[in-house]
Parts: sequence; structure tokens; C-alpha cells
Amino acid sequence: MFLGLTFGVFLHSQLTYFNFLLLFSSSLYIGYWFIYKIRIGIQNKRNFIPNISIRDSNLDIISLSLFILILCFMGFHYWELKGIPVIQAWFCSDYDEIVNIRRNITADHSSFWNYMMSFTLKGLIPFFLLYLYITKKKKLFYILLITGAFYSISFIQKSFVITIFTPLIIYTALNNKWLVTIGSLIIIFLSLWFLVTATNPILKTDNDIIKDYSITEHPELVPDIKMDEKEKSIIISNALIRRVFYVPGMIVSEWFRIIPEVKPFLYGDGYRFLTPFTGGEFKDYRLILYPYIYPSYYNRGYTGSVNTASFVYDYANFGKLGLVLSGILLAFLFNTLEFVFESNTKMKLSINCFSLIMLSSGSLFTILFSGSWALIVLLYFIFKKQLEKQ
Repeated sequence: MFLGLTFGVFLHSQLTYFNFLLLFSSSLYIGYWFIYKIRIGIQNKRNFIPNISIRDSNLDIISLSLFILILCFMGFHYWELKGIPVIQAWFCSDYDEIVNIRRNITADHSSFWNYMMSFTLKGLIPFFLLYLYITKKKKLFYILLITGAFYSISFIQKSFVITIFTPLIIYTALNNKWLVTIGSLIIIFLSLWFLVTATNPILKTDNDIIKDYSITEHPELVPDIKMDEKEKSIIISNALIRRVFYVPGMIVSEWFRIIPEVKPFLYGDGYRFLTPFTGGEFKDYRLILYPYIYPSYYNRGYTGSVNTASFVYDYANFGKLGLVLSGILLAFLFNTLEFVFESNTKMKLSINCFSLIMLSSGSLFTILFSGSWALIVLLYFIFKKQLEKQ
């Protein structure tokens, strides 16, 4: 993840901010080594972490109850939204209207629905797809696979469909179950293709084309030029490549450029959970910096957020000291995960890999809690005995 970000930063700003990246990475690796030494001493005490002992019959009841809860929440969520956003977007030919559809999914609804959607898509569905596959509950697995895949693309966010399949893909690949791995990748590919087409009216008609082949969040459109299916394929492929390999690093560079030259350090006001204790006012730089990073779109009336890597949020609060603290905090977290998963490397990679990748575009505390990283690790801990038995 970090190497990918570094590549994007280099493409956008060359070596200008490499000293910041070096400071963070050095803190991470040195901090990890020191905490590792302490962890090894603790791990010699085998009973330091208690094992949750739940009978298999009770675990089956818990898993079935959560499975039913997932399905019920999906249905109630569609009812609360009064429709399915991605279907609405598909039949919409106005780009501004599609932007509003996507924005209103969360903006016009209570925090309960937004948090539950996040817990479901980033914690419950990914875990139980993997759990049902490992425990060979095929009927429930295929039901969740179909409903979960559709639910994940319903909210016009490309990352959701990747989120739900990542643990399953990694686990099956590590165990040479290539049919499931390839099948899951095909579902992801088709879902992303559908989402890009659904959210870009220009790709649903033969009358328009995008000015260049670098689709951003808000593509500029140029009318009256026809394009064939091959050209559409090039546009969509380049859009995905740009989004994955360039945009995250570009946004990191832009945060470094803007802070503190244009916007000041926040000194703790960038952490929502801290402001009730410090008496400060929470400032969300994800929203505040949007006009500085995308001025042309802002001047056209667009608003949005510019998520960035976890260590950059700490830089925005405390400067270079924040980079050091971010590295040490991540070092502690990584050692804790090693401690919990012990020698179960396949499950450790399967459960944690996507959250690690998301550190390239989100705050650590957001990913841990509303991003469901802590939830999916807790679910593993509860079902650990049954999973290891299989």
C-alpha cells in the first residue's frame, strides 16, 4: 500500500515530499521492531489472550441469526431509501443528477442507516462470505454472495464490491481454490464495469465522448463525437487505472502542499472523537480542502471530499510529529494483530488485507470503527475455534 502511494506521490510531485514519507516509514519500521521484541516476551505466556469457548451448536445459532439480520437490514435499507440508487442512476442521463443521487444516499439519512450500512458492507458480509465458505454451508453462502454483491453496488461506490470479496479471494487463492477466486474476480470486474457505465451518462449513448481518457470523479463531457465499444472500454479501463495508481498519491501530495502553507495544522481538532474532551471545534479537512484540490469542479458548484492516507491525517493535526506518532501507532496495531492471529497466516491476511489497503485513503480511527476493521477482527475472534477446526 505504501509503495503504491509513494509511486503516486512521485508521479504528481516528484521528490518534493519524500522526506515526509521517509519520516513516517522509518517511525513505522523502527517502532514495529521495538514493540515486536516486547510482544515476543508476552507471547511466551500462552494464556495471556483468553480464548472464547463457545460450543459449535451455539456458534451455528449466532451465525444464522447474524445472517438473517444482514438480509433483513438490506431489505429495510432499500425501503428507507425508497428505491435502489444504482438503478436510479442507470436510467438517469444527467450527470449532475447522478452526483446528487450518490450524495443523497448518506446526506439525507440518519447516522443509524449510514453506520449500519458500513458495518454490513465492511464487516458482516465480508466475514460471513468467508465463514460460510470455510464451514461449507453452501446454500447460505450462495444466497449471501448474490444478495451481498448486489447490495454492494447499490450505493454507487466502487470500493464496496471489492470490500466484500477481498477476504474470500485471498483465502481461496492461498488455498489454491482457483475456481472461487476467479469467479469472485469476475463478479468484481463486471460490477465495476456496470458502475462506471451507470454513473457516466456518456457511456450509455453513442452521441457523446469524454474530452480525455482520464475519467475523474467529475468527467468533463464533449458532445457530438461518436465512440464505439472499444473506445468505451479504453475509457473505463483508464479510469480505473488512474483511480487506483495515481489519484491516492496525488491527494497525499496535495494535502502536504496545502498544509500548513494555505491551511494551518489542526492540533487535535481534526479528530472528531477528541473534540468533546479538548473543547475544540471539529474541522473536517476532507471537505474543507476539496475546493483547493479540485477548484474547477468547486467553481462549477460541485462539493465533495478528498480522503487521504491515514498518516496524512496525523500530519494535518501535528505536522512532522504527527507522522512519527502515526508510524508508532500503526506499529502497535500491527503487532496486536500478529498477537491475535498468532500462526494463522492465511486468516490473518484474508481478514486484514483490505483494511490495510484502505489505510491509503482513510483515517486509522475511522477504518477501525465505522470502517468495521475492529468488528471483523472481533468476529474472527468469536468464531476462531470453528474456523481453525475446518
